[in-house]
Amino acid sequence: GSKPLNVAHRAGGGEAPENTIAAMRLANKAGAQLLQVDATLSKNEVALMIHDEAEENTLRRLTGREANIRDCLTSQVPP
Repeated sequence: GSKPLNVAHRAGGGEAPENTIAAMRLANKAGAQLLQVDATLSKNEVALMIHDEAEENTLRRLTGREANIRDCLTSQVPP
């Protein structure tokens, strides 16, 4: 049979902020074979990595802001 893969959910977001380069680097050092991330397009069609429900895609959980990512320009999204 095949061996299970070591997958870093949210790019390893348990050890660093989720879906960030820092999380990806830590996951790589920890031996992750795959990085799972979620991408959503902003209003100006730039892919942003955020792990929230597709039908919601709000910034509430990460920033406290009640905006939908699809309705925001990238300049309106906090870093």
